[in-house]
Amino acid sequence: MSNFYKSNYLIGKKFRVSSTTVQNWIDKSLKGEINLELGEEEGRWKVINNLHNQRLLFELSRKAEKFDRMKEKRVEYTVDNKLYEILSPKQVKLLARSLQDDLEIPLKYVYIGEEGVKRWYTFHEASTKSTYSTYLEGHDFFLEVHLDYILGKFNDRERGIPKINLIDLGCGTADYTITCAKKMDKLGLLNSVIALDISQVMLDRLSNRFKQKDLKHIPFYSKQCDMDEGLPFDFLFDLSSSEDGRIPALYLNFGGQITNNEVYEQVNMLYNIATVMNKEDRLLVVNSYHEKEMEITYPSAEMDEFFDLHRWILDLLGIKQEDYTIHFDYSEQEFKRTAGLKLVKDITLNFDKINTLVKLKAGQELIVWKHRRENHQTVNQNATATGMRVDLSSTDTDDSLICYMLKKR
Repeated sequence: MSNFYKSNYLIGKKFRVSSTTVQNWIDKSLKGEINLELGEEEGRWKVINNLHNQRLLFELSRKAEKFDRMKEKRVEYTVDNKLYEILSPKQVKLLARSLQDDLEIPLKYVYIGEEGVKRWYTFHEASTKSTYSTYLEGHDFFLEVHLDYILGKFNDRERGIPKINLIDLGCGTADYTITCAKKMDKLGLLNSVIALDISQVMLDRLSNRFKQKDLKHIPFYSKQCDMDEGLPFDFLFDLSSSEDGRIPALYLNFGGQITNNEVYEQVNMLYNIATVMNKEDRLLVVNSYHEKEMEITYPSAEMDEFFDLHRWILDLLGIKQEDYTIHFDYSEQEFKRTAGLKLVKDITLNFDKINTLVKLKAGQELIVWKHRRENHQTVNQNATATGMRVDLSSTDTDDSLICYMLKKR
């Protein structure tokens, strides 16, 4: 029995052509003009899924792409070789797929290399001097108000509050984690600081900060990882083990790595975190709060330094400033703010090292930043969906931020 492709649509989706084009190839094969191997099923001719046909379909699709490029009068940019040096082969493929399928440049790829980290620090410094600083100060507010309560959740009737591992998920500059670590260290409750981030350059910078006089006595560990793909279970398990038993952990997420994702991605990331947590551990998250009457602003995304942050990766992709206009949007239904680049011309991005062409059209918007607001209802929904429960849920004085803490049930 032959193994057929289920439909022309699925062939077209895999080889980036239309269903009509696939049917034309079948018709030409029946006439002997090309050599696709076909079989009849339920009165219809179908393409057999074998190695010969896979190779031929790839060749035919490449010819169709070249014809489309000639016909569409679009501009084509070849991706700079430096991009392949900064991103891993897998990351390059995921970036190309995100551009094609989701029309998005994920923010996590922007600060992986030296240039990206340099610009991130410039953006961060500028943020502390802008109107966005009130948002940043809100994180300090929660640490000041709730830290004693949070640490009290680790209280053991027999031993009191044990020493705790402070684990920063997507650490970035880790300013708030360092603030928290210093306070816990003074109380004698800090075992170590553990930083996780997709950028090894960012982790190296943070490691150097922990070698300075006021921090060098604090044990510091770091691990490069992409939280979308899971956390390093063995690494965290080893650091939580001691002769006296398991060391509890306070996981921190102050940078929006969880909440910046689509809802199903948030749930997946929270599930990944819950997988490495024990019942005595806690996850603390600070994010923008959502109210219907609230003014919708884009304080960080409207800064010049924010788009400078993205400029280097756009340069490597070949996208020029005259190719787009900047566009902001807000979805009341999804509580989601976005900043994007609205294309003014048809563009093809040629990822030649991975034999991939990404075709973009004028009028499409490439998302470069997105952020979801939350409220107490969405926090409870996400917690329930991932087998956790809410241990703390609070807003700041002007209801612009929400702080919540989750634990496993």
